[in-house]
Amino acid sequence: MSRELTMYIRNDSSYDLKSYNITHTWNGHSNNLSGSNLAKGHRSNGQAITSGYNEHDWYTVQVTFADTKESVKMTDFYCDSSKSEKNVTLYIHDKYLDCAYSESKSDPDKHSSSCNKKHWT
Repeated sequence: MSRELTMYIRNDSSYDLKSYNITHTWNGHSNNLSGSNLAKGHRSNGQAITSGYNEHDWYTVQVTFADTKESVKMTDFYCDSSKSEKNVTLYIHDKYLDCAYSESKSDPDKHSSSCNKKHWT
């Protein structure tokens, strides 16, 4: 059984993001969130994604940091969604990212499931 969530990216790094591209895949469904010029401390617009209940969501992430020597960072990982969350936010840090599922867009830091410290490869 599938459901719709909204995916966001939030830049918690020390640098502005020159560009970002996130692909979410679940059970044959694929959705993409991409953009450019995301300032430090800001969150992107949302992208609807299709997911299941208590199932593996697969993410492929590429970000380009502005003003750094090692500007392009990538990783891929899976994270388990839960039964009730309506949002997923990827928090971009300098050396890793965190992925958190939450009930409310207005308070994404209050989440019931998360996958933390996914280091850049």
